[in-house]
Amino acid sequence: MRIIAALIMIACILWGYWWLMLSAAIIFLFIFNSYYEIIAWGIIYDSLYGVTHMFAIAAIILFMISFFLKKYLFAYAK
Repeated sequence: MRIIAALIMIACILWGYWWLMLSAAIIFLFIFNSYYEIIAWGIIYDSLYGVTHMFAIAAIILFMISFFLKKYLFAYAK
């Protein structure tokens, strides 16, 4: 499943659909237990299109929010 997610993210990055990449990244954050790849996707997108590292910073913030939010969601309770 992670391979399919990676292919979707690569396609979104290559075609430049930032809104689709961001939406897919948020969805994948909650589908997978720990989706560290979001940080790499943010860095790759910024290195290709960005100037201000906005997506890399947003990816790190989203990862941290999802990491702490998963502790309180019922679906991820142990």
